[in-house]
Amino acid sequence: LSSSLILCKVPSAPAPGNSTVHVSNNGGTDTSIEGVTFTYTTPLAVASVEPSSGPPEGGNYITIHGVGIGTRKLLCAFGEVTVLSHALPGASNEARCMVPRGRAGTDIAVGLSEHGPNRTSLGSLRYAYTAGPSVLSLTPSVGSTSGGTPVTVSAAGLTRVDAGPSCMFAQTRVKAEHVSSSIVVCVSPPRH
Repeated sequence: LSSSLILCKVPSAPAPGNSTVHVSNNGGTDTSIEGVTFTYTTPLAVASVEPSSGPPEGGNYITIHGVGIGTRKLLCAFGEVTVLSHALPGASNEARCMVPRGRAGTDIAVGLSEHGPNRTSLGSLRYAYTAGPSVLSLTPSVGSTSGGTPVTVSAAGLTRVDAGPSCMFAQTRVKAEHVSSSIVVCVSPPRH
């Protein structure tokens, strides 16, 4: 390529590990004294993603399961967008990634990369951006300031239950009980 740059094809290796790379001008008779280390790794492959859907505003986390993840510094690829992954302690074949912003109603390829979007193991994994739920009605609409009122909430879009359903009363989140695909029941918290 130039007087100071050559391109070498990497030969296969029987197992992951380090190999010292030397260069030669005469077919290998004389080689460089100093070598540099090249590391062979297990090929990266993705197997599953969970959860496989989330809100279009992003900011939630997914876990990608696969092979060859280990403690490598990887990027998570969401289509053409890459974000840093985070290793999960004690989980050698899992990576955790924060989902970037997307467009509701779309789904994109998801994978892992060591070298940016051009060297990505996308496989067939998909992530869907789904619209969040919206409240249609609640009964009763009044209750005691000490809390404890069971409130039946009718809502559209209650399909995502990754962390379980919940209701927000101002800044206080309380668990909800699924009654049907469009109804949950929450107990109002005390008002602060």
